Amino acid sequence: MENYIKRELFPTLLKGLSESFISVIIGPRQTGKTTILKKLISELKSQGVSEKNILSYNFDQIELKNSIKQNPNNLIKNIESSLNRALSSVAEKTYLFFDEARKIPEAFDIIKIIHDEYGQFFKVVISGSSSLNLYQRSAESLAGRVRFFYFSPFSWRELVTHYFSLGQDMSLITQSLKHGLTYETYLASQQNLYRRKNEIHLIWNNYLLSGGLPEIFLTEDIEKKELALRDYLATYLEKDIRYLRTVKDADIFSSTLNFFLQNDAKLINLSSLSTDASVQRLTLKKYLQILEDTFLVKQLFPFTKISHQAVKSPKLYFFDHGLVNYQKKIYSLEQLEASEALGTVFENIIVNNTIAHFANDPMPPWINFWRD
Repeated sequence: MENYIKRELFPTLLKGLSESFISVIIGPRQTGKTTILKKLISELKSQGVSEKNILSYNFDQIELKNSIKQNPNNLIKNIESSLNRALSSVAEKTYLFFDEARKIPEAFDIIKIIHDEYGQFFKVVISGSSSLNLYQRSAESLAGRVRFFYFSPFSWRELVTHYFSLGQDMSLITQSLKHGLTYETYLASQQNLYRRKNEIHLIWNNYLLSGGLPEIFLTEDIEKKELALRDYLATYLEKDIRYLRTVKDADIFSSTLNFFLQNDAKLINLSSLSTDASVQRLTLKKYLQILEDTFLVKQLFPFTKISHQAVKSPKLYFFDHGLVNYQKKIYSLEQLEASEALGTVFENIIVNNTIAHFANDPMPPWINFWRD
């Protein structure tokens, strides 16, 4: 398989480079945020932007991290050293990319200064894997200066477009919402897909079992896929959750996470779950909020009057069905097709693809489920 699949968010991010706000890319870890930064830099170079006007920093680098923590102004000195001039003397568009930004909270005040005092010539793009921490820092330190871009795993549309060279016409979801979907337009959109249905089945089977996390989807070795899925949740617990002081007991949080994974795409009643999981309801509620804040889960409420939504039981959806399959010990397509989980996995795919489709829409629609 080719290693890069074009992301639908890329044109929006690229357009944002010409606008004055600070671009902040948020989303679950390992969804391809670092890769998209590299693609943006590559595109700028292809458009003729000089390499000396594109600076990229990874705040995972120990030396850089220690330098800025010791004195945040060292970030400005580092940028000026790379440019070989003072920030005040820059008179052409210069791009600053900061990856893993949440690793150095001290840098946000400096980024604010750069934007406020030199924003005419500096475009700043921030990304990082611990999304809650990054979101909070950006919202607090850079209030009114940022635009957030949500980055999700591969969507089915992205995969089909990549492997089968489909056009970039309006999606059936959007056509339907705009009342532009007819039987004829539906048939026309499906003709190319139908002709290549056997090839599509191969891609679909991989997606159905493995999910849409890029590294996992693109790995062809089955054992490596399973190891990557195993390590994902461990990495989330070790590297993301330990930053959140509200998690007092990591073992209880881990058990709660597993319990929610087992109940993916099901109605969630916290009182009932509290009894089943032997965890206090308030603790479950707090941990569920953390999972939602770190983009691992999404609650969907039934279609009803908004004033009554709060008392209706929501459904819970994990952001990637491949993780759910793994946690349920479903390691093969045969296991999945023979299990009761197949329907909920398909529902998860539909819901998450719909959420991702509208995540960066300036006027997203309400997304609910129908409960008769």
